[in-house]
Amino acid sequence: MLTEIAGTFDDILLWEAWQVHRDQVESHSGRYGPETLRLLRAASAVDEDSYQAALRRRTGLLPSAAQVYQGIDVLITPGRALYRAGNNPASGHPRGGLEGLFTAVFNVTGDPALVLPCGWDADGLPIGIQLSPLAAPTSPCSPPPLSRRPWRSTATPAEAR
Repeated sequence: MLTEIAGTFDDILLWEAWQVHRDQVESHSGRYGPETLRLLRAASAVDEDSYQAALRRRTGLLPSAAQVYQGIDVLITPGRALYRAGNNPASGHPRGGLEGLFTAVFNVTGDPALVLPCGWDADGLPIGIQLSPLAAPTSPCSPPPLSRRPWRSTATPAEAR
């Protein structure tokens, strides 16, 4: 199920990112770093049909995702699969998806998640655990509907702050 849910992430995230950033990318691309610009240009290739199909797949998977929480208060997972800054593979690389391996599912389901530092690895790099309770529809942890999220406005990033 994790793989199926994660399979909806790219089409949803990329399409929505392109809707927010399209005008800025097309008129002021120099304001973006090269990797971010590459990712946003790749996002422009996701069409609305693919986005809508991913939303339908996600909707069908949400009940199964909620069952993971049955009988538990909090799901505990690693925070990240990769840690060393600068050594993580790019998004287009076969290992590039590992960076969001443990976080993408919560971005897709809307369940809240919090990564807390919990120590250091053998190389002195921080490690973290991720805590996630099931988001109840009326929970203050529940994300607002997409239509009420501030980045869905027509304001430029500077105006939205």
